[in-house]
Amino acid sequence: MLLLLAGLAQAGLGPDDVIVLYNADDPEALATAQHYADARDIPSEQLCAITGVDPAAREVAFADFDSQIRTPFEACRDALPYPDDIDAIVIVRGLPYRVKLPQFYASLEATLQVGRAVDGNGVEVAGQGQVKSGTYTAASVFNPAFVAGGQYAADTTYSYGPNGNYMTAPRIVRGENVPGPFRRTDRHANARDFTGELYVVSRLDGFDHDDARALVDRSLLSDAGASDDPLMCMHGADGARGVRDGECRFALLKLDEAGINTTWLDAFDDALSGHTVMAYWTGAANLKGSIDGVTYAPGAVTANLTSFGAAPSNFFCNEGGEACPASESQTSIARFVRAGASAAHGTVAEPLNNTFPNAGMLILYGRGYTLGEAALYNQQYLYWQNLWLGDPLMAPYAERPEITIPAEHPADQPLPTLATHPDGVAWLTIYADGDKVWDDAPPAEGTLPVGLLGLAEGDTVELTIIATAAPPAPDTWDGWPATVQLDPGTKGWRSETFTVIPGAVEETGCGGCSSAGGHAGWMLGLLVLPWVGRRRSP
Repeated sequence: MLLLLAGLAQAGLGPDDVIVLYNADDPEALATAQHYADARDIPSEQLCAITGVDPAAREVAFADFDSQIRTPFEACRDALPYPDDIDAIVIVRGLPYRVKLPQFYASLEATLQVGRAVDGNGVEVAGQGQVKSGTYTAASVFNPAFVAGGQYAADTTYSYGPNGNYMTAPRIVRGENVPGPFRRTDRHANARDFTGELYVVSRLDGFDHDDARALVDRSLLSDAGASDDPLMCMHGADGARGVRDGECRFALLKLDEAGINTTWLDAFDDALSGHTVMAYWTGAANLKGSIDGVTYAPGAVTANLTSFGAAPSNFFCNEGGEACPASESQTSIARFVRAGASAAHGTVAEPLNNTFPNAGMLILYGRGYTLGEAALYNQQYLYWQNLWLGDPLMAPYAERPEITIPAEHPADQPLPTLATHPDGVAWLTIYADGDKVWDDAPPAEGTLPVGLLGLAEGDTVELTIIATAAPPAPDTWDGWPATVQLDPGTKGWRSETFTVIPGAVEETGCGGCSSAGGHAGWMLGLLVLPWVGRRRSP
């Protein structure tokens, strides 16, 4: 049993990393939360019920946020067997959209995202008022996980020209500060006046719970792989909303050189139609006529650079449901969800135009990073107005490890199970009846006997394996200025019922195996203990 060693899992996001917050006073919220948990094999104890919050409330005072949302969330997290493993929070429709602060607002997502991190003075970030900058309130909490670095203006001289706030794409293709898999407990290289936990946070929402559940369904469909439809950016409608254009154009050029289909539209079209896309990024106050005419492939991510896309009023239809939204500020990001997109970004109050997602996100997403990680690494400021709709585990451009678990196996023979990936498998987390029995690199010896764990013949248990792919080899694509090491830490997972049968049997092939794929690879005799079946690989 000395082999049962726990380490820090070197992995990106998977079902063991996510906690789901839902409003128990919203009749539909539990169903949406459960729909997501079932789709992504998230254990039931990682669903966290919030009570005492009016489902119709669109904003919440910070004191009420602290007592009614943050404190119950922390209690749910700390009651888990492995609370330090939680890296991501998914918020289900039915909770407020923004938190009222002493000065201005922050989105609910952004306020939860910083946890109880402190600033350079040792004061908790959450609860502080926002900073006044002249006549405006401005973002001031720098994201330590942001892809920061040099200002490569020459790379993005296009249209409105380079903008220092939108420079992650040049940094990534130059191999500068390229991030690996996210862990909230990591020490981030770019930390300034920010110390403490940091979460990936997103929301399942739209105009109603059907929209929220549709986001889940599309994410699951995207696990079949990205379509060859392009990642698309369209020229912003005006100068203020086109500040990201130079970086968007540059990111698409570099993705194209890496073999990923892209489209750049050099003129804003307020009646855009006829495109099928994996991404749609632009900037316009009024984009209403340019959403429904676009077809969104599973996994398609959208981002409109304008001030009020996620204003609370933008998520509610009129009483009869004929007008969605009933009252709209600029262009609601829920329109993208209703039209078929799998993810959408917006802001809940005036953000200024230096705080939107960098187009380097498209590069990371297009090279296999999850939605949640690609977004976080390309968000310059924390504790601000930003809100992402979508499943943070979504990664259509990733190739997940493939895992096979036999339905039955003799007690007196090592248990052969495949966990494979073209780049190799770097890490395994194995659970048995909720107990983490392995959290380390695959064992060098390759197999472990079933009998090591003393299971009796006839025992039927449930095994769950979460495997993390090894980093791909550093690569240089034609036109990229540097060799780049990308490490999305892609996870694959599977759970199956397993029966210990008596005696030895002649090997005749996999037989009753259940498999996510058929790559040959190393064989692992699993540590087998009882497990309540909960996860199934996408």
